[in-house]
Amino acid sequence: MTIVVILELNAKPGKRAALVDYLDRILPDTRKKPGFIDIKVCSEAEKPNAVVAVELWESRQAYETYLAWRVETGTIEEILAFADGPPNIRFLTPSS
Repeated sequence: MTIVVILELNAKPGKRAALVDYLDRILPDTRKKPGFIDIKVCSEAEKPNAVVAVELWESRQAYETYLAWRVETGTIEEILAFADGPPNIRFLTPSS
């Protein structure tokens, strides 16, 4: 079943642009992963340091396999170096 993944990060002061640039560099690899459908990296108007990735995957298992790969390769640790605290990940089931 298709799943929407919302990844919310709060960048350290002055690090939002660097975080978005880093995400832009690594997203081509994300797009090649089995089960990937789409991703949009968004800003939140009321929170200038917020970065939100809205992702669409064929299944939660596909996303979790991808996330495990990102952890194994150290990418998550690199992303968190830009972040002010841990990420918030939500899983949503589309109704249509």
